[in-house]
Amino acid sequence: MDIRRAISYCESYLRKCGIETYKSDCLFLIAHLVGIHPSLLAVKEGEKFGKLKKLKELLEKRCKDRIPVQHLIGEWDCLGRTFKVF
Repeated sequence: MDIRRAISYCESYLRKCGIETYKSDCLFLIAHLVGIHPSLLAVKEGEKFGKLKKLKELLEKRCKDRIPVQHLIGEWDCLGRTFKVF
């Protein structure tokens, strides 16, 4: 599976769960798993995505327990600074 398909899968999964921010959530989750900034995902769309199992775990937590993305990835950028989130 490539990154483009992973994004599509993620968006479909979260949309079915009723997550309104499904598009941005997917960009942040997948970028975190790949280890790049979300703005670079478009450049990497065709590359292989080998973290499907971990993505499914995060999606389940996001849908079932409604855990915010910030807590799932453990950090969040705000005003040019990165904060650790627990």
